[in-house]
Amino acid sequence: MEKRRTRERVVYDRRMPIIREGDGPRERIQGMGVESLTDRDLLAAVLGTGYAGTPVTDVADRVLRDGSLEALARQTLKDLRRIRGLGLARACQLLAIFEIGRRVYGRLHAIEQPIRNPEDVLPLVQHYARAPKEHFLAVMLNTRHYPIGVELVSVGSLNASIVHPREVFRPAVLAAAASLVLVHNHPSGDTTPSEDDLEITQRLRRVGEMMGIEVLDHLILGTKAPFSMRQAGLF
Repeated sequence: MEKRRTRERVVYDRRMPIIREGDGPRERIQGMGVESLTDRDLLAAVLGTGYAGTPVTDVADRVLRDGSLEALARQTLKDLRRIRGLGLARACQLLAIFEIGRRVYGRLHAIEQPIRNPEDVLPLVQHYARAPKEHFLAVMLNTRHYPIGVELVSVGSLNASIVHPREVFRPAVLAAAASLVLVHNHPSGDTTPSEDDLEITQRLRRVGEMMGIEVLDHLILGTKAPFSMRQAGLF
């Protein structure tokens, strides 16, 4: 008696990413998130491409010859240029990326206590005080008032068309921030708030109340001590 073959039914969950053997670092980032990458794959994603028949993963292996990103981050431009496959452009690119990491880590970890007053925020934003253009920033805090990120919202003159609530609160929502401290600088050096400053602050406070993300203060940076709208009784 002939046995009847049955076809196995395979059900795919479309929510689950499909990662195939041989996928590059970019595909892995898309499918599994950047946290899933090895040190080699992270470096390959930064370098982007290999050279003359050499895949980028092999270049990354050569760059990580001692197996340590930390050791690589301490290399000089001259040291990096000696590595075959890098050259001046890629060596500069690596140096810039490591410096970005150091600055972000340093600024966010420079504060070892919760933000309680304007002075506590300054280590994160003081370098904008003498900027030649107005920079509007949002310092994002967690439920314990520790900083979890600094978002540069806009550069230029401060008005309602540039500083839009969606640009302020979108990164706060993504970071699961509980509250914000708004910050901007006056290139003139005078920290006195303008009518636009006050209007935008109240507008953002109202939006924050609706979204459950409290705006704790708005600081204005200049040549003197920062102006705090909360301390001035404007909140």
